Amino acid sequence: MREFLRFRSADFRIVRMISRPILLGLVLAIGPFVNGTAEAYPELTRHGYVSCTACHLSPAGGGALTPYGRSMSREILSRWGMPQEENVLHGLLGEKTHQQLEERGLRFGGSVRGVQTHRENSRVRQGQFFLMQADVELGFESEHWVALMSAGEIENPRADSPRRTLNSTEHWLMWRQPGETLQWGVRGGRFPLAFGGLQVDHTLSVRKLLALGFSSGRSSLEVSGADENQMWHVGVTAPADAMPTDERERAFALRFERVWTSNWRAGASAWYGRLENGSRSALSFHALGSWKDLPFKPYTHFETLHLQRLRDQSSDVISHAALMRNGFELTRGLFGIVQLQHERGDVQLHSSEVNRYALGLQVFPRPHFELYALWNKVHRPFATVDTWSDEALAVLHYYL
Repeated sequence: MREFLRFRSADFRIVRMISRPILLGLVLAIGPFVNGTAEAYPELTRHGYVSCTACHLSPAGGGALTPYGRSMSREILSRWGMPQEENVLHGLLGEKTHQQLEERGLRFGGSVRGVQTHRENSRVRQGQFFLMQADVELGFESEHWVALMSAGEIENPRADSPRRTLNSTEHWLMWRQPGETLQWGVRGGRFPLAFGGLQVDHTLSVRKLLALGFSSGRSSLEVSGADENQMWHVGVTAPADAMPTDERERAFALRFERVWTSNWRAGASAWYGRLENGSRSALSFHALGSWKDLPFKPYTHFETLHLQRLRDQSSDVISHAALMRNGFELTRGLFGIVQLQHERGDVQLHSSEVNRYALGLQVFPRPHFELYALWNKVHRPFATVDTWSDEALAVLHYYL
C-alpha cells in the first residue's frame, strides 16, 4: 500500500477560481412520458433516506428495488402516481399476484436508458444517440440470502462497432446476518465494488477517471456491514477474460461512511489495483445531504477523487477531480441542478485542466419514468483554441 503514501497534497489543490462570470441558460421541452427511478438517491436525502439498503437489494444501492423502495418511488419521488402503479409492470399483474411474489421473496427489475449527447465549439458540432443500457433483473430475498441475476446488453459508443451481445451485466449471491444493531453480509459474483459517492451518473469526472461504469466487467467478492450510524464495504475484484490486456486489473477497495444526522452522511474510499504493466491507487472523499427545512429543500453532493497511475514502474501520473452538485426540488417530481466539476488528468500539465459549469433538470412524472438533462459550459483555461465550448446530454430512463 506504499503507493497511497505518495500523494502530494500540493498537487491536488483546486487551482484558482475563474473570475469571468458565466451565463448559462437551459430550455427543455418536457413531454408527457419522460421518466423516473429511485436509483437517484441524492433526491431522497431531503426525506431522511441516507442509506441504500432500505430501497435496494444491493447493499451498495442501485438496481432492483425492494417493495419498500417501490412504494417510495411513488409516494415521495414521482409527481403523479395511482395506487399500485409503482409495482412491476405498473401493477398490471394485479394486487394478489404482486403480494404472492413479495411473500416468496421474488424481486423484479431492469432498466432501459437511452442517451442523446451534444458537443459544440468553433471546430466541431456533433451529437449522438445510443442505447446505454437495456436489461432485466430477477432477484430473490430471504432472511439470510439475497441473489440477483441480470440479462441484457450495454452499448459502448466509443467501440468500432456497437456491442449487441446478450449477456449478464451483473449477477451475485449474498449471505447476510441481520441484527437489531448490526447487519453484515458476504457477497460474491459480478458487480462493481463500492467506491466513492455512488452517484449513478458515470459521466462525472470523479467516476470516469477511475473507469467505473456499467460494464466494468469484474468478478468481485465483498464483505459489507451497517448499523444506525455507519456503513462499510471491503472487497476485492478481478477482471473478466474478455477485457483488453492493458485494462485487466486485480484490485482492493475499501469504503466507509458515517451518518451524521437523518439528512447527512460523509465518507471516504480507497482503491489499489495491479495492472499488467503497473498499478494505480485512488482516494475519494464524499459528502451527501440536504436542508429539508429550507425553501426548495436543497441537497448537496460533494466528492473528490485523487488518482495515481504507475506504468512500467516508472511513469507516474497523478489525476485529480472534484464535483459539487446542488439540487433543488422545484416541485414534487421536478428537480433543478446546478453543478461544478473540476478535473486535471495530469496535475503536472496545466493543459489537462477542464472545468464544467452546468445547469440541468431531472423529472420524475410517474413511477418507472425519468428524464435527466444537463448542459455544461466547458472551460479549458490553458487551451490554445476553443477555450470555451458546450456539452449537453439527455437521458431517458425507464425501469420495470
